[in-house]
Amino acid sequence: MLFRVTRKLAKKLKLQPVDALPPADNPILDWTANLFMVGHQQYIIVTNSTTLYTVVIPGRGNASGEAFSKNALADIRAELENDGLSPLREALPADPTETPVFCRASDRHVLGSMNDFVFATAVMASYSELPVPYSSEQLNKTSMRMIGNRTPNEEMRKLSASPIPMVSRALDATCRLPESKGTTDHCSTGGVMAEPGTREAGTRAAGTAKTRRTHRKVFQFKITLKGTRPQIWRRIQVPSRYSFWELHCAIQDAMGWNDTHLHEFLIRIPGYVPVIPVGIPTDDDTDEEYTRPGWKLPIRHVFWEAGAKIDYLYDFGDDWLHTVELEKILTEEEGATYPRCIAGRRCCPPDDCGGVWSFADMLKVIANPSHPEYDEWWAWLGDSYDPAEFSASEVEFTDPKERLRMTLADIE
Repeated sequence: MLFRVTRKLAKKLKLQPVDALPPADNPILDWTANLFMVGHQQYIIVTNSTTLYTVVIPGRGNASGEAFSKNALADIRAELENDGLSPLREALPADPTETPVFCRASDRHVLGSMNDFVFATAVMASYSELPVPYSSEQLNKTSMRMIGNRTPNEEMRKLSASPIPMVSRALDATCRLPESKGTTDHCSTGGVMAEPGTREAGTRAAGTAKTRRTHRKVFQFKITLKGTRPQIWRRIQVPSRYSFWELHCAIQDAMGWNDTHLHEFLIRIPGYVPVIPVGIPTDDDTDEEYTRPGWKLPIRHVFWEAGAKIDYLYDFGDDWLHTVELEKILTEEEGATYPRCIAGRRCCPPDDCGGVWSFADMLKVIANPSHPEYDEWWAWLGDSYDPAEFSASEVEFTDPKERLRMTLADIE
């Protein structure tokens, strides 16, 4: 088998991997691996370089290339069996420790997808008591941009249905790399023989062909402004492929904020860090504490199932804290336009009114004509303000891409 390993994993396994190699003839034998931590525990993520099909294994017990290749193969076999992919399971070598090949990982698209998986794995640890390695099942159900917004499971099933080179049991070998100029044979016993005419060496089996659009998912969120009585809330539906920046824009528009202040989504992962802020990075960020850019993180990597909640903070002075709860995962309706607001209650507080406590005082003042600050508050608010008014049908959503362009231009 061919394992493309990162520098830190190679160090743990005491390996000296060769330079990056072309794709293997057989995609099922080509995997990329990286080392990461959740809390104080080490784990290894092993991802198929073509389909992004992934297993997560403990770092403990994997102190050498031989131990890792043996354990990784066992977990890949088990995961394929659980997912009903027995044909691919049988295409794997019987023993990867004969002549495993280790080269440097270099595909940025694969490594970027793996980083998303690592982040999602850490997030899942905050919502579940299951051991981290059990995250593999959910990761393989996640739509990924690199493979055309399809899931690793779907790509593996496509690979299972296509003619693939099978392992030569007579040779009991593990891999054969495509011949290329300047590349030597790194598998001395020969390897997997491709049947003539089945696949050209080095081509990717999945994720390259265009397919019909499948039914896309929609996330239904309830946004609740904490500390308000009566409660102010909105119910919105957004595409599951949205980034956190796009969700931020939808929340701003649905609530009625002006988006004139900084914001953060606050993701809590026990044992990882106290809070992971997602929003707009600033000059105050440090290597230890920094804000992840919201436009680079898909919401589906945090919101796995209905009931998941995170906090959303708007305006670091007034500190408007919202609960963002995923209520339902729906299928996109034909002809519908997303995002959309389908329900809500009460008008949003005006920007810069001082926060929850000041807003509560303001409501008391504007309801009492005899109060000495009555005229002053109404002069600031304007005659059109009605704290009880809200209409979901009147919500208009702006273009998040244009808003991001303007925001980044302002920062620069």
